Amino acid sequence: MSRSDGFDHADIDVGLMADPKVVGLARCLRDPVKIGAAVTLYQAAVLASWKAGARLTAEEALPAWWLDLPGQLIDALVVAKLLDADHRIPEHAFESWFGPARDRREHYRELGARGGKAKASNAAGSSDGSADGSSDGSADGSSDGSTERYTDGSTGGSSYTSTDIPDRPDREGTSRERARDDDWPTEHCWASFRKAWEARGFRAPPTSKQLATLGEIVERRPASAAGWVVSAPPGAKAAEVVGWVFKQCREADREAQATAKAEDDEQAARADAAASRDGQKGPEKAADLLRVVGQ
Repeated sequence: MSRSDGFDHADIDVGLMADPKVVGLARCLRDPVKIGAAVTLYQAAVLASWKAGARLTAEEALPAWWLDLPGQLIDALVVAKLLDADHRIPEHAFESWFGPARDRREHYRELGARGGKAKASNAAGSSDGSADGSSDGSADGSSDGSTERYTDGSTGGSSYTSTDIPDRPDREGTSRERARDDDWPTEHCWASFRKAWEARGFRAPPTSKQLATLGEIVERRPASAAGWVVSAPPGAKAAEVVGWVFKQCREADREAQATAKAEDDEQAARADAAASRDGQKGPEKAADLLRVVGQ
């Protein structure tokens, strides 16, 4: 199984806690601690399966910090039909969520491959010189290997190279591979991005390879992606806007990872402090017990 079979992010049902199967699980266990542990174990199986791109068993998905044997909880999850007899997420439930995400990813990959083929075909057709005399057939004579820099103007002068983003349409949307209006993805998450894109004056959508690059970003952060289009420097060309969105997403991901790490470190420090306090109280409790026995 290749690494690309799975995802780093999962689609989760926001109504999970009110799901009839979860309610049935709670009625079966009738213990808040056991209910919370069972739901956590179920979520661990869901997340691990998304990461692997295949349905893992609850035992395979068990977090490293899980201390007790989960047999009783797994049995309850099976009775509630949240897991099947093999202790996996039921196939129909997994496919109803994972399947569409996998299909969207394949769609973006197909767009990227189609754009690459068109680009190669155009390059081959213009190898003997274009009508305007440029050597690579582009309207302005620029090369695909150009190292033109795009600077965002922020402190430190961070920059983007044009080679980071495939196919560079100009502000009017013209390109070696001309994009059509029906190339826009139909998923709802693209609506805000498209509105922001067209508000900048672009008459055509991003090229197929750019859509493939943007796909995961728009799916994970639809509102942020649209905001990054709006916040791109005035007068930026289409490829530069795509580069700006990609750059802002990377920075946001790094900030989120740093925040998560800080929270984990703080939680670990609190756990260590609590364990230390309990360890200090242990001898005191033993001494008290001896005094009671002596009396």
